[in-house]
Amino acid sequence: CTRNYIVQAGDTCDKIGQRHLVSTYQVLAFNLPEAGPTCETLEIGHELCLGRYGNDCQVVHRCTPADTCSSIAAQYKIPLSLLQDNNPSMNCGQIYDGLVLCVAPGVMRP
Repeated sequence: CTRNYIVQAGDTCDKIGQRHLVSTYQVLAFNLPEAGPTCETLEIGHELCLGRYGNDCQVVHRCTPADTCSSIAAQYKIPLSLLQDNNPSMNCGQIYDGLVLCVAPGVMRP
């Protein structure tokens, strides 16, 4: 791992991503099965991997209620297909406040 984090009370994958500039997907993908399929089983005191060598997206966007996949892609001048490739768990119909997405200009998916 290039970055680690110890789970604190009240943490969610979104909150960890917001504080440490890592996508929600990356937090989840690097910590399966411990985090559970939707990050519901984070245990206080557990050490998480936040990035791996060659797969550590540090160009991220914290979503707001006004965001859409198209508006995010346009803001960072990246193709919508790249946004989707780097965030495979993202559902463009369900972008929510606090979701953290990888918006790197190249493929960074773990």
